[in-house]
Amino acid sequence: MKRSYFNKAKADVDHQTDSAPFFIEKGVLSAGWSFKDTPEMRAEAIEKIQTFSDYRKFFDETSNKLGWNKKWNNQSVHYLFDNLQAGDFVWLKNKGTYWVTQVPQDPKSMFKFNMSEQFMAADAVAHIGPLEWIEVGGLVVSRRPKVVYKRRCNELITGMNQLILMMMSTQRQA
Repeated sequence: MKRSYFNKAKADVDHQTDSAPFFIEKGVLSAGWSFKDTPEMRAEAIEKIQTFSDYRKFFDETSNKLGWNKKWNNQSVHYLFDNLQAGDFVWLKNKGTYWVTQVPQDPKSMFKFNMSEQFMAADAVAHIGPLEWIEVGGLVVSRRPKVVYKRRCNELITGMNQLILMMMSTQRQA
């Protein structure tokens, strides 16, 4: 069964970096940890990280070295690789407009690592791609209690999955 996820695309330690325009433009998806908090590790990361396995190992080593006591999959970026599956949909909102992509294959096989200034600024050093983002439009959802809001959003997103598949299919054929 295909699932849907919403990515806030708000990165950095204070969650003030709006990464949505970057994700759409570059055809990528990330959830942070761009080594901004460990500048001394950047050179080492560039040298060591080529694959998802390298990234996972580097995170564990760095966490232990710095005494972070962080466990894998407690970070949003890890969720991309351990919970997201081929065929799942990911949504994001960019300036009031919703965008969607369908993950075409296992996210671990789509792993990319780019420590350029551009990817650092978007807090997207570890990311998946390439992805095709499709503009869906604006949705108005009333401000209700959080549980009701989440349930209604999930129902809306789940109900739209078939429509999105049809839109993506039609767009690719054009």
